Amino acid sequence: MRGFRLVLLAVFLLLVLRQAQAQTFTGRVVRVLDGDTIAIERTTNQGRSQVRVQLHGIDAPEPEQPHGGRAKQALTELALGKTAEVRVKETDAYGRAVGVVLVGERNINKQMVKDGHAWWYRKYAPEETELRDLEAAAKKAKRGLWADANPTPPWEFRRQQSKSRGQ
Repeated sequence: MRGFRLVLLAVFLLLVLRQAQAQTFTGRVVRVLDGDTIAIERTTNQGRSQVRVQLHGIDAPEPEQPHGGRAKQALTELALGKTAEVRVKETDAYGRAVGVVLVGERNINKQMVKDGHAWWYRKYAPEETELRDLEAAAKKAKRGLWADANPTPPWEFRRQQSKSRGQ
């Protein structure tokens, strides 16, 4: 009987997790933290709250990297003060919702890559082949960060920073 209860509990937890991951919500973008992270204010039955959202499938330059400020500015122009729909894919290790952000009909994640303000984040979104294609087109056209001859991806920049702090 105890084994059966554990199986039921496991099934219940999987269903809850799946429901949480499939969540969609709408709110107003109240802050742009960097080129791939925003804060959205949403209203629920429990009141107002802010939710940090990491844009799924992309990685923008860090603020201290070349083009980091421009990436943040681009995201600000696309989203700040606007109503956005977030299609949550997961919650990351920092407690942020990771999702696709839509402002009207525009997919902000794709727009950031298309305009050359972010990389397709292959490691976390290998299935997002449209982001791959948008990145390739931006690179070929030398849009945004691709105007630099050899831009450093943010994941490499972060690794270099952590190595230099460890020395």
